Amino acid sequence: MFICTFLLLVWLLLLPLVAATRSHPLEGYLNFAQATLSLLTFADPAVFGEKTDNRCGGKPHCHRKRKFVNDIFNELGPHYVRRAYRMEPAFFWKLVRWLKPYMEGPTVPCGERLKNWKNGAKNGLIPMPSRVSAALRWFAGGAAYDIAGVHGIGHTDVYRSVWKVVDAVNKCPKLDFSYPSSHEEQQIIADGFHKVSRGVFHCCAGAVDGILIWTEKPSEKSCKNAECGPKKFFCGRKKKFGLNMQATCDAHRRFLDINVSHPGSTSDYLAWISCKLHHQIEKPGFMKEGLCIFGDNAYVNTPTMATPYKAVGSGPKDAYNYYHSNVRITIECAFGMLVRRWGILLRAFPSSVTIAKVTAVVRCLCRLHNFCVNERLERKAAATISQVDSPGEELTLDMAERLASDDMNIVVGEGGMLLEGAGEEYRPEPLLHGGEHFDDISYWSRVSRKRKSG
Repeated sequence: MFICTFLLLVWLLLLPLVAATRSHPLEGYLNFAQATLSLLTFADPAVFGEKTDNRCGGKPHCHRKRKFVNDIFNELGPHYVRRAYRMEPAFFWKLVRWLKPYMEGPTVPCGERLKNWKNGAKNGLIPMPSRVSAALRWFAGGAAYDIAGVHGIGHTDVYRSVWKVVDAVNKCPKLDFSYPSSHEEQQIIADGFHKVSRGVFHCCAGAVDGILIWTEKPSEKSCKNAECGPKKFFCGRKKKFGLNMQATCDAHRRFLDINVSHPGSTSDYLAWISCKLHHQIEKPGFMKEGLCIFGDNAYVNTPTMATPYKAVGSGPKDAYNYYHSNVRITIECAFGMLVRRWGILLRAFPSSVTIAKVTAVVRCLCRLHNFCVNERLERKAAATISQVDSPGEELTLDMAERLASDDMNIVVGEGGMLLEGAGEEYRPEPLLHGGEHFDDISYWSRVSRKRKSG
């Protein structure tokens, strides 16, 4: 519009001069008008009624064909659907039903046709299941450009779908979780750990530990909002920037409580004592008498927190530490399942993603993790009940696959690990020591400890 006005003013100023240079004034007027019309048409074709297919500053419109989620599932097959979405198709559609009330888009106004109401969406509106599908595949570690091509949507729409799903998951009350306040539910958690410890511990009502959520170096704006410098986010042992997440889980590796409110340099103990759960269990009467939380030596041994003995080589204390680690490793397994299920946690969040958004994504992934575990347990329980109702029925291959879903099938031989009760001669000795933390204990310190222990 500015160009048109400018050229019109130039035309009015130069019109007398052009007319004076011609033998016939009308001929000069016509030639100059023709030249001006050509310039205006080149500058802005839409002014003179010529249609253009450009938008957003000259970008050509890309024609895409939307693909329905059912078509994607049929192309992948049930096995690859589970690998791509980290859940089975039945679980996916159940999640879509739960999230639908919190992802409802605008409806078509009365008296309007859908074709006239698309507001520039030439390829059509993106269905809600497609947005959930794109978000889950991004959570699983997929590339945004590949996801966009599979679903027939734009690259930007992938990230828009991600944040829509994150908000919907965090708003859905069916996916919410918190540490139970009733003593009956706490006792159920303790019974689960009682089985894990092979009948040794009956007092464990949860396992707690910390994990570093990997991020790039935070921006100055994020640090200003967090009221701390970028060095506070650097974890010296991991040699990475990130956030310290404190999490508590049950025997089924479901998260009971998480807290992502401290930078990566914060110790586990400092992050734990500032958690809401810590203040709750310290209140008299909140925890059932005789129950406590299990943690490693990064925490302090209190009436509500049980930690292993330090510097023990043998004897009853060493046996206590062994069974204590059998219970405490549950939270480590939960972290491993969370990171391997949602591959986005295997790489650093970019600095363009604020700390508040990283926290929202992590909470969303923990809720989806619990959703997958709960669905797997419900299906396994239903299959077990059906076997009890029909004891003469043999276990079919299809039923065996359902029972084994979301579990790691480890078999003997061919490099596999032996299962429980297979004999002492196959016990994996390298897995019995405390681990290799090279930044905490040097090589010669480990050699000296091995020599002293004989």
